[in-house]
Amino acid sequence: MHHRGIPAGRRGSNAKGRLTHSRVDVTREQLDHLYAALEAHDNKHLANAIKLLVWTGARSGEVLGARWAEFDLDNGIWVRTAARTKQKQLSVVPLNPSVLTLLNEMRKADADGDLLF
Repeated sequence: MHHRGIPAGRRGSNAKGRLTHSRVDVTREQLDHLYAALEAHDNKHLANAIKLLVWTGARSGEVLGARWAEFDLDNGIWVRTAARTKQKQLSVVPLNPSVLTLLNEMRKADADGDLLF
């Protein structure tokens, strides 16, 4: 049985049968196609938000509401307060080199801003 296109073996569910998490399998070729499309996209804010979603696994609201104060670029971490996560728990996300490069470029372009987007 499929739920929203996810095969039964690729999803978790709670006691009520509601989808709780999923895993998406993509090929390197599909990722390369996505990244090429994002690089060519006219709306760089949108492209950057999608990159952060893919690279961090964060929820869209967490990325779109992210504040620069949550990021420690020197130590390569993103600290999300309990108030900003679905689980209502503090979350520390390690940032890979691609994310750090992107965030440093974004910060240079908007040195005085509070929000990333």
